[in-house]
Amino acid sequence: MNVLVRAPLDLTWRVTNDLSAWDRERHRFLDGPGSGNRVVFEVVVPAAGDAPSRTYSVDRCADEAHRLVYSRRWDNHPYRYSIAWWLYEAVEGGTAVRCVQDFELEPDATFDEAEAARRMGASARAALERMARRVEAAAGPAAAVPGP
Repeated sequence: MNVLVRAPLDLTWRVTNDLSAWDRERHRFLDGPGSGNRVVFEVVVPAAGDAPSRTYSVDRCADEAHRLVYSRRWDNHPYRYSIAWWLYEAVEGGTAVRCVQDFELEPDATFDEAEAARRMGASARAALERMARRVEAAAGPAAAVPGP
């Protein structure tokens, strides 16, 4: 799953990886923000419908040289494991940001892998769209977007 961010690669990387701008209500840093290329935090997922609020932990590593972010989630039942890669690439018209996820469910999960993939896909799509809006707002209407 990917999104085209209508902004240059450097700006897209800088804005999306500025931990000081992250929502503190949803991201609780466990080792302090800005500790190099690696950060550990909890994500707070608010209650929605009949689903209660929940939290899970994330170990996130950003590799600026390769424009790649890797995150590993744990304490995220019913997932046995859940990992994601965010890949950034300069393309004609801006920056392509791609999210690739892999997971496995616990045997007692109340939904199947197809439903898990649908849920994770919807969440990733929403995150990518929020990311694009935030970066494009920072770029402003006159931002030059060179090709790769």
